[in-house]
Amino acid sequence: MSIETKPYIDNAFHFNNAERDIQESVMPNVPRKTIDVHTHLGRRKDADGLAVELYTNMISTFTYFSREEHYEARRTLWTDGFDDITQVAFCFPFRGINIKSGNDYVFEVGKIDKNFIPFLTGDPLDIAYTLHELDTREWKGVKIHPEQLEKKVRNITDFFPHPVLSKINEEKLPITLHLPTNLMIDYPELTNLAEIYPHVHFIVAHFGMSRGNIQLVEKALMSIAAYDNIFLDTSWFIDGEVIKRGLKIVGPDKILYASDQPYNLIRARFVTHPRLGERVLTDFPYHWANPEEQRAYQNATGLDPHEFSNFHFEGLRALMEAIDKCSETETEKDTIINKIFITNAQKILGIKS
Repeated sequence: MSIETKPYIDNAFHFNNAERDIQESVMPNVPRKTIDVHTHLGRRKDADGLAVELYTNMISTFTYFSREEHYEARRTLWTDGFDDITQVAFCFPFRGINIKSGNDYVFEVGKIDKNFIPFLTGDPLDIAYTLHELDTREWKGVKIHPEQLEKKVRNITDFFPHPVLSKINEEKLPITLHLPTNLMIDYPELTNLAEIYPHVHFIVAHFGMSRGNIQLVEKALMSIAAYDNIFLDTSWFIDGEVIKRGLKIVGPDKILYASDQPYNLIRARFVTHPRLGERVLTDFPYHWANPEEQRAYQNATGLDPHEFSNFHFEGLRALMEAIDKCSETETEKDTIINKIFITNAQKILGIKS
């Protein structure tokens, strides 16, 4: 069984006041030839087997999103003039999804549409399949997600095994890496792998999920700053203060714009409940959102989710405000924007300017 996502998409495409304000103020500064290095592409038929236990997880909001839906999102979110956005695309990498069929779809879309750059979603339980795909088809990169495994993983190599990393290193390809926990905990293994596999470009998704103690965040950022093959993408990340520190510590040459589409359509926020810890607050009836729990989170935090902007607009605002604070001149600001939205990805992906 797969989730009916049309109500979620329709809701996302009817902007609230906060989203209209951000679109009006931020979009004029976003380059028209943006390269988005983190998007999901998939057919509904490949999502029918999603593991039942994932239905209560926010990742099950979207488990399919077609090429046509991406174009609809582009026209709606990005306004006129963004016809040349390029998207790195991989299939939805979660337990129960038909990864092999999903990869076929992503590869075929990449063959017929230059706006989609196909990344292989590897199978951590079928190394032979993953290596065969890398040997026989011209994938532009690889993603494997820890949620493809039933057990909780602690190490990157639990789901990105050494034989696969060795092959990727040989082919000099990038990988999209969703860390097992977060950058603050996982940076020792990450930096070790960056040394072992110097020709792998490690694109760390979601800015390494760097939240919480800012001193620990800075320590992790400083630890990866010395590595030329470790990068951070901005997918589904809205903490402008951490992005600012990333710009200062890691530098604008190693940060890549990413949306995590279609998950960027979700209107929600991570909040800290005084008793339950980190939770997700929203006022939209997503299938994973328990109304009674949501009222409790709202009462405990004092936040009104009615005017939350979606992750797409909130992420763009946080990124642009961080760039603005780190720029002394308009020329420097334009240079940083161009690197993060275009040229850094061009270098990693081998795209001619």
